Amino acid sequence: MGVWRKLFNLPNAALWLRLGIRRILESAGSAITSCYVADWSCQSRAAGGITRAMTLGLLPGSGTLGYHNHEQNYSSVTSQRLAMRKIFIFLFLAACFAANAGAQSGRRGITPPPLPPTPTLAEPAIQPSMGSRESARPAPAELRAVPETLLNRQFKSLDKGSFSFSDFGGKVLVVNIWASWCGPCRQEVPEYEKVRKAYVGRAVEFIGLTGEDPMTSANRVKQFVRDVNFGFRLGWADRETVSTLMNGRNAIPQTLIIAPDGRILSHWRGYSRGQGGDRLREAIESALSETSSATPTSR
Repeated sequence: MGVWRKLFNLPNAALWLRLGIRRILESAGSAITSCYVADWSCQSRAAGGITRAMTLGLLPGSGTLGYHNHEQNYSSVTSQRLAMRKIFIFLFLAACFAANAGAQSGRRGITPPPLPPTPTLAEPAIQPSMGSRESARPAPAELRAVPETLLNRQFKSLDKGSFSFSDFGGKVLVVNIWASWCGPCRQEVPEYEKVRKAYVGRAVEFIGLTGEDPMTSANRVKQFVRDVNFGFRLGWADRETVSTLMNGRNAIPQTLIIAPDGRILSHWRGYSRGQGGDRLREAIESALSETSSATPTSR
């Protein structure tokens, strides 16, 4: 089918039609000598092989209407008619193939525009985490203590002023790393708030740090705090602080229990539904017990 489409495409259709018309004229020969518009009468005499006809048409050479009486050999006329029928059939097939090739060519010429690229949403560098399972890649060694420079670093408070870890000497620090866009953080805060209220007046300080940009995220962060009634001491943490405390694991929320001397007593990542508050309470009690036993008794 592809070969026929190449032979009878639109550019070659006119050429084939011209060749067919020329073939008709050559085959018809002297039989087409005038343009006949109506047959008046026709008588055939098969016995002698002669056909006679009287037709009304344009007289050759004069351009006027008149009766034209002519006779031809019967066998010659018959062969010419057969040739003309074959040629007409050939031209009809050529026209069909040319029309089909034109339709196919028109469809191939229209190409649909390329689909636009699928938009992708940028994800934050810190990923929210449900549960405490870690990724399959090798985990870095646990951070044993908060660096001295980090203990004295000032954090800008969400409300006003600033604070540092070293401001709360002699207390166990509960440091929670969170973000306003973190779904598990939103579920975890209410459980932590119950624990915080239970330790009011005890040697425990609850601190919440977010690594979001205060220039672009202040309104969203403050709305989050109002929605969940976050009562921790809240501050903005720079990228270096967050990276150091998370120790290369970029899943949040993360919680650290820090002894008064800067040692990290407990550190976990993610949130387990209904278990966050109990885990935090157990970690605080263990830290208070350890720090009290490490403090020498006075005599």
